[in-house]
Amino acid sequence: MDTSTRLSFLNGDLRIPASEIEATEWVELINKALDICKPHLKYVDQFKEVKHMLNFNDGAYDRTITSRGVMRFPPEAFAETTRCLCLLSRSCHWEASAIGASKVEKKALLTQSGQWLWWVASYRQETRHGLGYRAHHTGTDQIAISSEFKIMDSTSLLREVTALENPFNLLKALSDVINGAIAEKEKVLANLKSKRERLHDVFQRIQF
Repeated sequence: MDTSTRLSFLNGDLRIPASEIEATEWVELINKALDICKPHLKYVDQFKEVKHMLNFNDGAYDRTITSRGVMRFPPEAFAETTRCLCLLSRSCHWEASAIGASKVEKKALLTQSGQWLWWVASYRQETRHGLGYRAHHTGTDQIAISSEFKIMDSTSLLREVTALENPFNLLKALSDVINGAIAEKEKVLANLKSKRERLHDVFQRIQF
């Protein structure tokens, strides 16, 4: 795709099959999409602190546990309180290993400041018995063996994403985030308009 064709595509004048878009062009598209969205990410409510992604309950009896000793954060300004959103996630199936059942998860994250992160975590599985009412339930712990976060530019991120799936899904996920935020704000706005109308009705009943 030459420069003039690419510009036509980016300006919305042309439709191009995804199979014909080259890696460098995907990077350009992802950068453009992020530039469009970045000023508005502060209005998106779905972001949550990294620490809530590392340790959480999954249902009534299942847990994901990550100890500080296995965490690897980038040297740049980054902490467990950094607010992120998972855009893409791919998980291997549990497989038998020397430490029992294990698996690897890879995730593309976006920080609320508009920075890309690549998160790779390995887990082992443990089963807990005798849980819940009358101790009839079984729970599963997904315990992190390693959990590493890397800050990435669009080129590096795309290389990782392309190894797993179509890069278009990353663009779609970013669009879904903005659409979701719009839907939530529209609900709030509709509620405010309803209250405004009720207040207006009250004012109408007052005579001067």
